[in-house]
Amino acid sequence: MIKSNNPGAYGPSWFEVIFGAVLSVALGAVLGVALLAFGPVTVVKEPPTAEERLAGATYFVEGTRDTTKARNAPAKRKSFLEGQSVSLTEDELNVLAGPPVAFAAPKPVAPKAGTPPAPKTPAPAPAPVATKPGDKGDEEMLTLGTPNFRLHEEKFQIGVPVTVNALGLGKKIVVQADGAFVKRGEMFAYEPTEIFIGACPVHRVPYLADFAREKLLAQKIPDEVAASWGKLADVKVEGKTLRLKMP
Repeated sequence: MIKSNNPGAYGPSWFEVIFGAVLSVALGAVLGVALLAFGPVTVVKEPPTAEERLAGATYFVEGTRDTTKARNAPAKRKSFLEGQSVSLTEDELNVLAGPPVAFAAPKPVAPKAGTPPAPKTPAPAPAPVATKPGDKGDEEMLTLGTPNFRLHEEKFQIGVPVTVNALGLGKKIVVQADGAFVKRGEMFAYEPTEIFIGACPVHRVPYLADFAREKLLAQKIPDEVAASWGKLADVKVEGKTLRLKMP
């Protein structure tokens, strides 16, 4: 009997067949997640009704950020840092999380007749911004925008706009989570029950939920805020208010 010296003459081995099948399934799963992640997300101000909701559509309901309703936000932040219990509305949370807001100063009182006007004080020159070597022109793979918070049905929603810079895509997506605060050890932590990257429900995908929670939803908190947060006795959402209770 003549034996062939060509190993491929007998076809692929069982290992090669199984490996190829597993690789095909994994590649299909990755492509499916990518397509959903970059899928369309409809941004709305109010949740759509059952009649308005489109089948298969993904929605992101933005939390409100009305500065006229958040004038007490800086004072509440100061009280919280001093160890006092505070209650924050949706507008106040979003104002505190966003760029600094210059609230309108009270109208000046008109001087009495015959009083010389006060001399004008020149505005101080802005301080130069220090930059690290290599900062200019550097782009990270993912750029996180300002978070948005929404309070509803005793749940705390976080939405973060993310720009994907990898491969020069420049694609913008929305990462959103819905959940509540639970106590872990001595500190309260946010525990999402649903997480979406774009239109992909990653809370159903192993490992992706942890990636989204740790890399996309986690926000850097100032040290003084973190110190006060660690002293909280209770954290809960009641209606449209987040209540932070100190001992």
